[in-house]
Amino acid sequence: MQGGDETQPRYFTQRQDLVKEMRKAPSHPKPGACDFVPALELLGIAISHVTVTRMVMDNELDMTAAAYLNATLSVNAFCILHHCTHESISQRNPEHEAFENTVFRLANFILFFDDGYKEAHRAHHQRTNEEDDPDIVLSHSPLHEVGNALFHITATPVYVHLGIPLTQTKLKALYWATQFGLTRPIMSILHH
Repeated sequence: MQGGDETQPRYFTQRQDLVKEMRKAPSHPKPGACDFVPALELLGIAISHVTVTRMVMDNELDMTAAAYLNATLSVNAFCILHHCTHESISQRNPEHEAFENTVFRLANFILFFDDGYKEAHRAHHQRTNEEDDPDIVLSHSPLHEVGNALFHITATPVYVHLGIPLTQTKLKALYWATQFGLTRPIMSILHH
């Protein structure tokens, strides 16, 4: 163990030290100030996303390469969305709340999430790894099952968030739906 509380894992104390040092940086927003950096990053992500999509429409870029590029851009948009769920842009200052909510919704356009994600993410932090953790499907299912379910969810345009409270029983159902190729029919029933 290095520095800090000897009862805590080393990575935790190192992370705390890093956060303290980052707060000292001249570029770190002062307490209560609006952090505009994620919004500017989102602007660049949106421009890049539209550019990639336009290149596909003009037959200048292969669809597979475009899917990969836009997926990586979407992961970056998710990071900004995540900032918003933790109110790190507004720093819980009501004066900046409308701006943060606008950034959240613009990130949602890229990700096809809805406002329910913010509430689901809060519920996740309140009940992490418990039966009613809304993110349990993402953390306790094999990647190919989650990917298969997400593929079928997004095969038709729907507004859906990942805050679907899944119990162990529902996780088993997801497993069997994947095994027997029933994910698409089940998803179509859920969205009608």
